Amino acid sequence: VVKLATYNYNVVGEISKMEIVNDTIFILDKKTKSVYSFLLDGSYLCKIGKVGQGPGEYVEPTSMSVSENCVVIYDQWQHKAIEYSHDGNLLSDRQLPFFCQKVIPMDNGDKLCFEEAADNYHLPMILDYCFWQCDSSYTIVKKKGLYSEHDKTISNGDLPIYHYDGRFFYFSITKNSFYEINKDGSINCLVKINFEPEYPDEFYTNLSFRLDLEKNSNAVSVTNFLMTDTHAIYNVTGYGKSVCYFFHTSISNLPTLTMP
Repeated sequence: VVKLATYNYNVVGEISKMEIVNDTIFILDKKTKSVYSFLLDGSYLCKIGKVGQGPGEYVEPTSMSVSENCVVIYDQWQHKAIEYSHDGNLLSDRQLPFFCQKVIPMDNGDKLCFEEAADNYHLPMILDYCFWQCDSSYTIVKKKGLYSEHDKTISNGDLPIYHYDGRFFYFSITKNSFYEINKDGSINCLVKINFEPEYPDEFYTNLSFRLDLEKNSNAVSVTNFLMTDTHAIYNVTGYGKSVCYFFHTSISNLPTLTMP
């Protein structure tokens, strides 16, 4: 247990995202619309950015992605990506030419963008794609769909992408499977989860039916995910039950799991 050193100016209300990079804890607080950083012993470091509509300010910090060198906050309200150094200094503030839900910085300076609904009429070249990779200015789209344009594993409705130490993961709600996206464009299915009873076909074809299940907390979802140097840890919820799975990252072919 790590007790965070919070004060009246950095009270954490609701953690919607947490990442640990270079022995620093980065927290996106949904309730206070703030991003904070702490040391692993809980010591407070700084607040990154602030609420506002000026340069380096966000109205609605929808997502946070942390790399070895920077923190990228995507403001869905203003739909812009704001990049900071780990100590909170503003690096760039860009209005995006498309709508997305998450922006992830890559090792080569490119950005990997995710959008669940894929309704980007502002940039027709990425219409119908959930993932696309663009340059650091967000103006040149290099790859669409995934690292490989020909792989149709991802479909609209998939849950957001997760990343850790240069590795990318996502959970497909239509396939009940957890995947790793390899840098060469291939996709490795890490885990397939079988639910008992299985979801009926209507779950995947009838939106109102699916929303009713979600309303009653009975729909499958990955509610949390954490990568360490040795393990992948994620929590899966389905049919009103919740199970936490731990996997050693050295295992290449993980078994099929059954969630009763």
